[in-house]
Amino acid sequence: MTSLGEQIAAAHDRNEAALAQSLSAPKAEFDADALDRLRHFADFCKERGVRPLPAAPGTVAAFIRSLAHWATNDIMDVLSDIEALHSNNNLANPIATAAVRSVLEEILHIAGPRNWSKSERLLFAALPIEVRAIIQRREKMDSNAVRKAQNLAAELKQKLEALQPKEVK
Repeated sequence: MTSLGEQIAAAHDRNEAALAQSLSAPKAEFDADALDRLRHFADFCKERGVRPLPAAPGTVAAFIRSLAHWATNDIMDVLSDIEALHSNNNLANPIATAAVRSVLEEILHIAGPRNWSKSERLLFAALPIEVRAIIQRREKMDSNAVRKAQNLAAELKQKLEALQPKEVK
């Protein structure tokens, strides 16, 4: 015989499932790389005797700390995969928590763009770590593009000067 508390919990679960089915939210699809990353997360959870779904924020934070040796983009990709997995199953996002973001801050050390003012850097520090990582990646891409354009301009200037007739003294 089930207790009243168990019956209420079961009724809540049924009602939440019915509400979730009434929504037409798009489902993320996972490619082979995403599935490998999710398998890595599931193995981490299995080794520690915790659930990968729904994952507790502390579990995700510990997992991310274990990935400190990974590249920033790979860490962000696995977080995106975990978030999508939870979203596909109508579960709360464990990534959008202080526990996970503080570990990301420890690992990634993402500083504001160098050409930003002090007040802009303070605003940057208040952004979610995922947004800061994107801004940092884009700034690096922009800097590389500017540097390439400057090098090309200098090279073309040299070629133009070589083609100019030389003045005789």
